[in-house]
Amino acid sequence: MTVNREGAVAGVTQVLEIKVGGYVADALRLAFPASWVGARLVVILTAYFDESGTHRGAKALSVGGYVSTADHWELFEREWMESLRIYGVDYFHTTDFVASQGEFKKWPRQHQHHRLRRLIDTGNRHSRAAIGVAIPVSLYESLPHEDRAACGSIYRVAAMQCCMEVTRWMKEKHADGEVAYVFEAGAKGKGIVTEFFTRVMQDKENRERFRVLSIRFEDKRRFVVGDFASSDS
Repeated sequence: MTVNREGAVAGVTQVLEIKVGGYVADALRLAFPASWVGARLVVILTAYFDESGTHRGAKALSVGGYVSTADHWELFEREWMESLRIYGVDYFHTTDFVASQGEFKKWPRQHQHHRLRRLIDTGNRHSRAAIGVAIPVSLYESLPHEDRAACGSIYRVAAMQCCMEVTRWMKEKHADGEVAYVFEAGAKGKGIVTEFFTRVMQDKENRERFRVLSIRFEDKRRFVVGDFASSDS
């Protein structure tokens, strides 16, 4: 029996989802509460995603981000940048915030929770959906060699699963349209993620199935919301 690469990867993501779905799903529901229910939509959506855990020694890899419309992204960016200006930082980097390093050294500890809450509220208020996938590295590495070869990389599996989750969300919300996907430019595995989306866009059936309009990569400093969501997932 011959199984194409996309079919093999989809099968593996289903296995991974079954094994990690319980606690990951609960964590995501707590981190990203549903905040919007719409009527039938015909829209062009933009999904910003970032990764966390591609470095050596990481226990899990996560990819997370927000999905929204262009007008809401414009409002989000305006509010987000105004908050950062007030707080005296150029951009939000979750790792630096958690470690109180870099620009976040000067954030008084008694104000950290309030400031973080304001940023979270800004993201939730202007997003249509929050999507996140987390895969334990040990679980991925326990897969048979041929399955891992078909997947290409753990990052590719997580990115593909995010794409599937966006598609599932659009069906649930009766949203007709396409999605412009944006990933962080400096992530390891950029090439293999590009290859997956390119294959999807070149195949009419898969392009319609996943509603993919485009794929692009942006600099980390402009990638505020994806970094925030991937760390929370």
